[in-house]
Amino acid sequence: MNERRLILLLALALITVVLAINISLIGGGFLWDDYQLVSFNSRIRSLKNTPNFFTKGFWENTQRNGKRGGYYRPLILLSYAVDYQLYRLRPWGYHLTNVLVHIFVVLLSFFLFLKLEKSTLLAFASSLIFGVSPIVKEPVGWVAGRTDLFAAFFAISSLLALVSYLQKKSLWKLVIFYLLFIFSLLSKESAYILPLLVLLILLYMNKFKEGLVPWLIMDFIWGTFLSIALFISLKPGSFYPPRAYNFPSYSLKALGYYFSRIIFPYDLPPVPDYPTIFSSLPLLILGGIFLLLLLTFPFKPTRKFGFYMSASFICLIPALAPIILSSPTPIANRFAYLSSIFLYPAIFLFFKALTNERLSFILLLLLAVPIGKNSMRMNNLYTNEGMFWTKTYRLSPNSVVVGLDYGIYLVSVEKYEKGLQILDRVLERGNLPLSVYILLYNSEAAAYIKLGKEKKGERILKDLLRYPLIISRDSYEELHTFYFLRGNLKALEELSKMAIRREKDNPAFYSDLARAQALQGKFKEAEETLKKIKKHGGKRGDIKNAEGLIEYMQRLKKRAEKDRYAEALFLYMGGDLKKSEEKINRLLQEEPDNNFYMFLLFRIKMKEGEKEEASNILKYLEDNSRDYKLLGEIFRSLWYTFEEKRMAAKVLEYSLRRFPDQPKKKLKYLLLENIREELNGGENGT
Repeated sequence: MNERRLILLLALALITVVLAINISLIGGGFLWDDYQLVSFNSRIRSLKNTPNFFTKGFWENTQRNGKRGGYYRPLILLSYAVDYQLYRLRPWGYHLTNVLVHIFVVLLSFFLFLKLEKSTLLAFASSLIFGVSPIVKEPVGWVAGRTDLFAAFFAISSLLALVSYLQKKSLWKLVIFYLLFIFSLLSKESAYILPLLVLLILLYMNKFKEGLVPWLIMDFIWGTFLSIALFISLKPGSFYPPRAYNFPSYSLKALGYYFSRIIFPYDLPPVPDYPTIFSSLPLLILGGIFLLLLLTFPFKPTRKFGFYMSASFICLIPALAPIILSSPTPIANRFAYLSSIFLYPAIFLFFKALTNERLSFILLLLLAVPIGKNSMRMNNLYTNEGMFWTKTYRLSPNSVVVGLDYGIYLVSVEKYEKGLQILDRVLERGNLPLSVYILLYNSEAAAYIKLGKEKKGERILKDLLRYPLIISRDSYEELHTFYFLRGNLKALEELSKMAIRREKDNPAFYSDLARAQALQGKFKEAEETLKKIKKHGGKRGDIKNAEGLIEYMQRLKKRAEKDRYAEALFLYMGGDLKKSEEKINRLLQEEPDNNFYMFLLFRIKMKEGEKEEASNILKYLEDNSRDYKLLGEIFRSLWYTFEEKRMAAKVLEYSLRRFPDQPKKKLKYLLLENIREELNGGENGT
């Protein structure tokens, strides 16, 4: 068969197999950091913000900004912005991008190995087993893990351009190499190891002495990038103090961990259990063996094997650094993504030394079958958030990070009691970082409030606000919501003023204050506060919302002088629930069948916390509603104002049954399915 045709067929086979193994990941939702980087990140909403991606840190404008170094990954933010233009906030589009980039990385690896070794068997087998390995699930199945995918894509592309240049020198090939090298650095800081890979390839191809100018230019680009990245991304406190895992023994154990996980990728936890790594003697021995295998590079019989082992080791250097910059995360499977590309050819060459090339090829293909099956089973972890956290916690019950995130997840899906149990277990560990205590108590407060222990929840939130707002912002938001839902507008006003005293230039707090004042009918004060929002650079949306609320409350107050329903509504909006209830009950005595009066009474009962009475009113409204619009208003009120997702889901489901011909029916069915998935995504998944 023609060699080109064979290579094309093998490339198509790689695409087909890798796509088949990973295609179910496209059906996953957002996980973990995805919410901060995509769902709640206003920067990616417009491509006009592209210059901002290159001049600000990666975590800028997210809740994590200020709690860690910013990182510098402008190309990743640009990719999110492009995805947002195409898919808005539909997770499948972002996952599709990840899967496609992974397929391209597999193909580029295949062509790189062909260039280096001229062996289709080695290139195909190594690329195939890398493409289907479970070790790639974290960066491929997790939208925030895209950093490793893009860095690997541009790194392998640049190395392919480099090898092509070394085999047949051409200026345009060298320019392409430089560009791809820059793109890799702009995707993730860990690409700083690329010059070491270039040096290794020069030694391997015996091209080291052929002119230094191109490599000096590369070093200049490298140094310039690092200077810019450090200047833009690092903040005070970005350097974490040395911890137990920063010592050389940890690095050796981590090396052994990654080595074992790439070779035996079974039962991989999404978040490893750190103490197990610290105390593992076998991993220490395995790490030592890995280092010894690097010594095979200088010897001619084992030169190829040593080259790929050395390349794999170089790619792990960022994960093994004795001082971990800007991140308290000591280990993660995604860090082995680029390293595993080079380790699989080494395994092929090891089998080849024991047998021959064809048998080595067959052995790797046979290994790819169980590895691929395990990989497909792992897809469920990344397509079902409940299963993701449940299995992660089962595999790493002693991990503070896992326990904290699992507990927060359970509270978010309304499994409050179980969430409190998990969070209490984390609390028992003691000596936790301040940021962990704040996240933990914040979630516990939310759970207590939902369970009816409101005073306990409020007390916890007030205690948390003693800390600087940069780390207790979530507590402020929780307490703000707590007061708003209960109509305690005076407390809401005082809370906003307290926040302003601590952060005088923050327009968001002025916006909260303006709303609280407008709802109480303090229109002059609200208008003065509105000027301060504009003065401190408030967002256009916040300014419009505040202006709209002030105008609405002013109109409502005028109507209230003549209209008794408007009067009751004005009192309700202003937080005087008792007077509002008295007024609306009088109106209901005159017009007992008025659904608008009943709807207002329903909202009053919800704010007063009388859910049983509110449920009875809701049942009456469902039975007596004449069109879908009122049910839509009830759904929005439950979902957005009262955050009662289960009740909202029931109303939406009833609305679809009662009015089958309502507009946007398909969209509402989709919304209902999403709500069900979110609410049922606990231990057993949907």
